[in-house]
Amino acid sequence: MRQTLLLCLLLAIFTVFGVSKYADSADEPKLIREDPLQDMDALMKTADRLWKDTSLGTAGVSCSTCHPDGKDLRAEPFPRRIEMANDILTLDQMINFCMTFPMKGKPLQWNSREMTALAAYVKAHAK
Repeated sequence: MRQTLLLCLLLAIFTVFGVSKYADSADEPKLIREDPLQDMDALMKTADRLWKDTSLGTAGVSCSTCHPDGKDLRAEPFPRRIEMANDILTLDQMINFCMTFPMKGKPLQWNSREMTALAAYVKAHAK
């Protein structure tokens, strides 16, 4: 009986005061995107479109120019040394390296749908 009463009391306290480390709204985690991605099929359709999109840069090339249908994408995990960049890069950094150098475009935001789509494409086609 005493244990049941204690359990009910603790449950009431947690309900009223919250148990989350984010109980103070100023500490709540922020969303990565205002409109979170939910549909993997739609993401992969976006990825296929972006992979062939020469308008992402000004050099007239796309990701598929060097990697048609994902050719030569290696499944070796990131971060890893990328000879062309002469550096050790994460996958997102590698995508932005290609965006800014071979493609002569602007780097993608880390939390953009485009970055997520292109990273998904690389992971799906790497061998």
